[in-house]
Amino acid sequence: MHNWLNDLPSNQTLLSSLDESWDLNALQNKVEQLTKALLARKNPAAPVGVLADNSLEWIAIDLACHQLGIALIPLPGFFTPTQWIHTIQSTGMQAIFVAKEEHARNLGFIFKNEYSGTLQLFERVSILSSMSAQPNLSHVQKVTFTSGTTSEPKGVCLSSQHQREVAIALKDSLQSLYIKKHLNVLPLSVLLENVAGVYTALLMGPRIFAYLCTRWAFTDRVNLMPLNALKRLSRLKLKVSSCCLKCCKRLFLIARLRMRALKL
Repeated sequence: MHNWLNDLPSNQTLLSSLDESWDLNALQNKVEQLTKALLARKNPAAPVGVLADNSLEWIAIDLACHQLGIALIPLPGFFTPTQWIHTIQSTGMQAIFVAKEEHARNLGFIFKNEYSGTLQLFERVSILSSMSAQPNLSHVQKVTFTSGTTSEPKGVCLSSQHQREVAIALKDSLQSLYIKKHLNVLPLSVLLENVAGVYTALLMGPRIFAYLCTRWAFTDRVNLMPLNALKRLSRLKLKVSSCCLKCCKRLFLIARLRMRALKL
């Protein structure tokens, strides 16, 4: 259990989306609102999932789960419904944050929590909760899944301390670059972006830009469009060097080819 907010400066903008920006005070208020909602659930200690595109609220949900010691299970948007269901059943997930109510209801989460935000929090039907697996995740803060090509993705359990140690190691390696801004290119449900693009960035101090992937890099939840992404990236005024843009273009192309090869 760790409160990441204790590490953050109070005199600068920490997070930005296309619509708003948060300083430490705004982030603290959102995390406090989320912790109250999570504790108000029928089973306050049960794992919670999040199925949503990148946003400031996604990051706040993650930080709230760290603070409470609750296991968070990010559901990647590129998973199939079968993979989502397997993930939910294998982790004993009892509640989920979603952008669309229909997603929650289709996955068996029908009771809406009183939490008010861009994302909505839904809980499972009691009878369905008792039928699903109930693994011991008392010392786990996050369960991250890799899809591969099967309908039953494999989960990896991570503690809050382990993620923090990785973030600190990355910070020590990148400190000499004096990075001032970081854009979350990958979905936050991908562990690499979650740890390096959020925790490490928070520790180093650059402003984090959490934009909806579907609004700047993807045509839908799985198809990455490198050229469109680079054009939109140039409009974000992040002062990216031409060399960096070439590297980004190559990475986008490689990622797109890998997605096609895996038939995601």
